[in-house]
Amino acid sequence: MLSLCAGVALAATGNVTYDSGQPSSPAAGQIKGSGSWDCDVGYTAACVNLVAYPKGGGTPLSASNRYAGQTGNWGPLTITGATSGTTYTVYAELTEKNGLGATKEVASAGVDVTVQ
Repeated sequence: MLSLCAGVALAATGNVTYDSGQPSSPAAGQIKGSGSWDCDVGYTAACVNLVAYPKGGGTPLSASNRYAGQTGNWGPLTITGATSGTTYTVYAELTEKNGLGATKEVASAGVDVTVQ
């Protein structure tokens, strides 16, 4: 998976989810997502990436923001420049960090979104 937050990837059991009805394509060329996270014990959120992979192959698109805390809400994040009429598989990716500098990533289930 594409990650905009660099770090060492370890096995993760945290959770990142979407709000109801998310992700979506609210306007031409856009994919939007929002949701919540719950980190592993001893970890806090570093960032959430919203990543869209074109179903037919090609370069993934992404948007990200930094967050903090054991649990919380992320987004809305908006990806722009998506091709209208194209279906993308969209993931929310949570990067967690601990006090020692170790990081790990957790991804949501992929959701197919056809862009307006």
